[in-house]
Amino acid sequence: WVGGSTGNWYNPSNWAPTTNLRSTGSVPDLSNVAAVVIPANTTVNFNPSNASGSAVAQPVTVSAIQGSGKLDMANGVLTGTYIPPTGMGSPRPFVLGDVISLVGKIADGSPDISLPSAPT
Repeated sequence: WVGGSTGNWYNPSNWAPTTNLRSTGSVPDLSNVAAVVIPANTTVNFNPSNASGSAVAQPVTVSAIQGSGKLDMANGVLTGTYIPPTGMGSPRPFVLGDVISLVGKIADGSPDISLPSAPT
């Protein structure tokens, strides 16, 4: 993540490979990256309806989300091998919209999950 303190997951200018942070334009969409890093004091908004540029508004698969930043999911599908509620020793807050489906279990720790309304 190089997109500043807040921004859209599906905006190509917000992402760069860790090997070259000046080379933006590679959105982690579909299953094209192994891991993403969301730094501390950062909020990334995950909403496929806001896809721009070359971003593909389809389910996203990563092996891991690292860092201790915040992930706000308005809708969409994000799967991975290791998407912990804690990152780098700090709680990772997840804010979920009302079009989210969680399958399986959340990794170790006590996540801070906010839902806008009671699940149905």
